[in-house]
Amino acid sequence: MKHTAIFFLTGMLSMAHATEMGDKILQDYADSPHREFMQMCLNDNPSATDNQGRTLLLYCLQELPEMNYAELAQRLLLAGQDPNAVIPATGQTALHLAAQRNDYRLALRLLAFGADCRLRDKEGRTAAAVAALPQLRALLRTGTPVELKSDSACDTHAEACSGKAAAQYEMSLIYSDGTGEHADSISEWVSDPAIPDPDAAESRAWLEQAAAAEDPRALAELGMRLLWGRDGQQDEKLGRRYLQRAAELGHAGAAEILSGL
Repeated sequence: MKHTAIFFLTGMLSMAHATEMGDKILQDYADSPHREFMQMCLNDNPSATDNQGRTLLLYCLQELPEMNYAELAQRLLLAGQDPNAVIPATGQTALHLAAQRNDYRLALRLLAFGADCRLRDKEGRTAAAVAALPQLRALLRTGTPVELKSDSACDTHAEACSGKAAAQYEMSLIYSDGTGEHADSISEWVSDPAIPDPDAAESRAWLEQAAAAEDPRALAELGMRLLWGRDGQQDEKLGRRYLQRAAELGHAGAAEILSGL
């Protein structure tokens, strides 16, 4: 489950996608006092640290005001941040920070990119030992989401976290199923005004991860969502790019949609 800060160079993610994600983050934080450090990490050196030895992911989780940390972490991880980086002073990882906040979705996103729940801080504590929310403790003890009900869903999750694009796409379907056959709704214990539908948010996150790993089905689906403004997000230019890439990889449906535009 371990990945390094440059895991996206090994084929899991394309350099172009990582650069694109970094540019989007910088656009959103154009007026932020944190922008200079962000720019250095995203454009020059993903493993760069601040004067406390924190990577950009750890810095943001500790220094930025309350927000949807799961979404921010998703974008930073897609841009190449290391999910297993450690704060030198405490030995804490991003998973420890998620546990301290009882942020279930943040923990899900970190695990999706290979965060290791066995790592201990300088007090000898795993992230599970820090968490108060029962479902989060269970998640951090095993690395398997408690909402997954079937053995096949758990096996798919393990494959997805190891970097298999096809499994990542299947996880997006599991979280959007709604039948309860493979998964319970995480909205039962995830309550955050910033995330009105945590199951849909998790489905979307897996879809983005699979598209970044160039799964043709994920590229086509994400392209259609962006093209037509589903999920409240519309970017026609980016949607076309995803569809074009899906078509290049042999997705017949994407090619048909493009031919009709």
